[in-house]
Amino acid sequence: MLRKILNLFLEKEIKDIVCTEDILDSIDILDKEYIKENFDMQSFNDLRSATFFSNGEVNSNNKPVILILKGEFLPNIYTGITEAWFQRSNINIIAIFENYDNMKVEYLKRCIPDILTIYDDNIEKYKNIIYKFMNKDMPFMINIKCMLKLEEKNNYTNIINALNDDIKGKNDIFAYNINIESDNNINIINIEPKYKYGVLSKYMGYITAKEKKSLLILPYELLKIDLNIFNNRYINEKVKIIVNKENNQVNNIEEWIKDNNIEIFQMKKLDKNILKKFWDLDKASMLIIEEEK
Repeated sequence: MLRKILNLFLEKEIKDIVCTEDILDSIDILDKEYIKENFDMQSFNDLRSATFFSNGEVNSNNKPVILILKGEFLPNIYTGITEAWFQRSNINIIAIFENYDNMKVEYLKRCIPDILTIYDDNIEKYKNIIYKFMNKDMPFMINIKCMLKLEEKNNYTNIINALNDDIKGKNDIFAYNINIESDNNINIINIEPKYKYGVLSKYMGYITAKEKKSLLILPYELLKIDLNIFNNRYINEKVKIIVNKENNQVNNIEEWIKDNNIEIFQMKKLDKNILKKFWDLDKASMLIIEEEK
């Protein structure tokens, strides 16, 4: 279905696509190759950045842009699309859902006047509507259903096992998209991928209201999505973050974190002594575990 929709835009010479890295990893490989071969594509780690970039592209080049994203992340475009609505920017949004069971898009009608939801494969039935709105000076959204590759779960078993019983038994542990369930002795709170935007911000808000430390475990790439949260006055010794980093990730954002008065610990393999120093330090701290892949 995605290729059928994109082909309509191609027929009208609309070839600029903006998307996120996660949507490229999730869609069918043939759709991905079709996009690369036929469109000018810009991809971003952060959907919010992608949305604002789309608005800038429309205004700079005076031609429509296609923004492709996962439907579950639609709330994260609200600010950027509201700005596009004010500027009457022609951003054509394609939101991909695995199913429509929990689809809620009514709130977006404030800034996206025309929203089309496609319920079947008969593209001819929808073609004239899409042609009508794809060049309109206003954001336009098409909702489609496609199979998406699930984000791979993270295996933090070794990290959890290395934590001493005092940490595991008395403190909340938040983990992003973890592949193990909580047991009676450990309170592990799984953060689902649909909440990936703002994971760090929500964690910071949570511990501000708590009296004791709480642990957050997440992959390195999520730091880039919410990095500015480290520049805030409420960071204190309760902040304890463990980051899984693949050895080919060289974003070098550690200096930014250090400059915000957060102690950085690093190790190539789990070391219980370093883990204890990280946890016991009377200061905000981050432990980066760099794993070979």
